[in-house]
Amino acid sequence: NVEARFKQIEHYIDCWRNALDHFGICGTLRDVSGETDGDSAMRAYCGMQNLPPVHNWNAAAILSTSVRCVQGLYRAIYEQGLVIGKDISVCALGSPEVCRIMIPSLTGEKNPDREPFLAKGLDWILSGGRNWSGPIHLRPEEAELFKGESTGPAPAVNKIL
Repeated sequence: NVEARFKQIEHYIDCWRNALDHFGICGTLRDVSGETDGDSAMRAYCGMQNLPPVHNWNAAAILSTSVRCVQGLYRAIYEQGLVIGKDISVCALGSPEVCRIMIPSLTGEKNPDREPFLAKGLDWILSGGRNWSGPIHLRPEEAELFKGESTGPAPAVNKIL
C-alpha cells in the first residue's frame, strides 16, 4: 500500500487480513502510506527500490490496494528481471476497467451490475424519500474476479504480500 490510509484503503487492508486468517496463510503488509500528494505509481516504484528484490520475498503474490500503484510495481518488478504471472502474481483492488488493458492484464475485481442499485435509489427518489430500508451506502455483497495474465501458478512458497 502506498495510498493514504483513508476509509476505503483501511477496508481493503482489513479484508486482506481477514482473508489471510480465513485461509490460514501468512502475508506481510508493505505500507508506505501517509503521503496524500504525488503519484501513487511513482511512490510504489520508488518504494520498491528500498525493499529487498522481489525474488527474495518468499512470496507467491502481491495484492495491491490500487491499480495505479501496480503500474509502479510492474516497472520495478520488470527491472528486477522477473516475469509477472510466472515468477510472481500481481492483483489489485479498484479500477477494474483498467485491469483488462494493462500489459500483462491485471487480475482484479469486475464492475458489478449497477442496475439493481440504481433502481433502488431511483425508487426511493420517486417515492419522495420515504420508506428507505437498509444502509444508505449500497454495494454488492460479493465481488466477481477478473483473472488477468498477471496471475499464474503459485511458486512453492507459503507467503502472500
